Amino acid sequence: MSTTEKFAYPKDFSQEYPQISVSQWNALHKTVDDGYLRSTGLSLSDPIEIWQFIIGQTEPLASNAVYARFRESVGRPTLHQTVLRLAEQIPDDALLAKHLATLLKVHSHGPLKRVDYELGRRDNDRTTRVLVEHWVTPYWEEKWLPRSLCVFSGLAMAKMVFYLANKKPLPPALLSKEPERIRKLCDSLGLIRAERAVIKDFRWDGRTFELIPFKGTRIKGS
Repeated sequence: MSTTEKFAYPKDFSQEYPQISVSQWNALHKTVDDGYLRSTGLSLSDPIEIWQFIIGQTEPLASNAVYARFRESVGRPTLHQTVLRLAEQIPDDALLAKHLATLLKVHSHGPLKRVDYELGRRDNDRTTRVLVEHWVTPYWEEKWLPRSLCVFSGLAMAKMVFYLANKKPLPPALLSKEPERIRKLCDSLGLIRAERAVIKDFRWDGRTFELIPFKGTRIKGS
């Protein structure tokens, strides 16, 4: 995202930046965690024994030392070992049968591949990826403000996100619906907006784009 215009935020953004930045980081983690849950078909409430089984059967998702130690600590429990561990931990027959059905379903799918995980990640959706990646830029960097979606109005954000995700303008038919969809997506990701919106609108003529500030929010030098 780039522009030649320099916008001025109406107050000291350094007080807002920490919590907005944390929300961006948390949203990134959420998309990654969602991807693992989607690709495994498990939920966080499933027994640790089933998680250990599927992690042990999963193709390594990273190559760093921390992840390698984690994998080593989990080991590679077999189906037989996992069934015995579940039976030892769960005395209720009905609950045990439920978890065994989940385990067998996971087992029938075969080892989880890294490509399955990547396809399951929520940020594989281009709209989500654009929102998270461009939500806020450190305020000490040059031209940080027009590169931070957190200071855009609902309409400007919808237009900019659609353009960055699809490389074309938002169709007129979506102008009334897309801002609300993006708002709900931001809320579901936990993204925190700036207290003041600075960018009112976004225009694209096919070659260049223009960011339009709210009335009273002047562009530096104007």
